[in-house]
Amino acid sequence: MSQPIYHNYYIGLFIGLIAVFLISPFFDHDGLGPKLLGVSLVLTLLFGVLIISRNIKITILSAILSAPLILNIVASICDIDIGINIFFNALISIAFVFLVITIMLRDMFVSHRVDGSLIIGSISIYMLMALMWGFVYLAIEHIYPGSFNFGFIQTQEVKDNTPAMMYYSIVTLTTLGYGDITPLSAPARSMSAIQAVVGQIYLTVLVARLVGLHIAQKDQ
Repeated sequence: MSQPIYHNYYIGLFIGLIAVFLISPFFDHDGLGPKLLGVSLVLTLLFGVLIISRNIKITILSAILSAPLILNIVASICDIDIGINIFFNALISIAFVFLVITIMLRDMFVSHRVDGSLIIGSISIYMLMALMWGFVYLAIEHIYPGSFNFGFIQTQEVKDNTPAMMYYSIVTLTTLGYGDITPLSAPARSMSAIQAVVGQIYLTVLVARLVGLHIAQKDQ
């Protein structure tokens, strides 16, 4: 049985997410770093659109949500301020990533066989959760300034909270909890706790699902 065409885009999404979390932080925050992060986010958004565009309604919705995000990121890469509010940008990002996660989760649970694309897609969902919560924390910090204690992180990085919030998000999702960034406000603490619980539930359900599918395939 041939896999759906959108499964071919999982690897592109995965590469974009890897770039967001693992490549861009190694560059400086004034020069190449923000531009590389922007390119990584655009790549992630584009493959997200390709993955979820199953019918005209979802395609239109994904285009409406992703277009201002891509425009804002490209403008930022080119050092152009187009006046999109940080909070508005974060809300749209949360909505778009949540849409992608929802559709990919549905794909994972209706699949009847384990293959490379399913595994890559499952890992990508986990990383998308970190990305989505990173934007949630950005929104919280915008509404309630001082919601996070950034500890010893340099002042320059705090001026653009995106790298710090993405880092904090993935550390919270994996329950590493280094403590270099800590939530201070009630919304920040609540969302951090929810993210940690969701991350562990997802891993438990994911392993059970993949093992169950593998056993079913082996018995056939």
